[in-house]
Amino acid sequence: MAPARGVTAEAGSGSGFGMRRGKVYPAAQARSLLNPLRRLVQSPRRTVVAMALSPGAKVLELGCGPGCFSPFIAQAVPRGIVVLADVQFDMIILARERLSAGSNAPYLQ
Repeated sequence: MAPARGVTAEAGSGSGFGMRRGKVYPAAQARSLLNPLRRLVQSPRRTVVAMALSPGAKVLELGCGPGCFSPFIAQAVPRGIVVLADVQFDMIILARERLSAGSNAPYLQ
């Protein structure tokens, strides 16, 4: 997959951002990960259904990013809880925006 427009594969040799191993995707460019065309390749809904979560499950979503999967996981466990965790707090903010008010998804950084 090519990097988003304006993002290089290696955004500065000393930075922690980039597309290579050990790097994190820049939160400033994270909305590009929510592109509806991405669902043609990787459907969050189908992926979560395949997980076969029980309605009361407790789920830890590590590396939640901008929340591609978060709303679908939260819907799959209406009596459970989904804990969002990411190394970038800005990603958690984006993921929380995708969830409804009063959601069953607290967060960790």
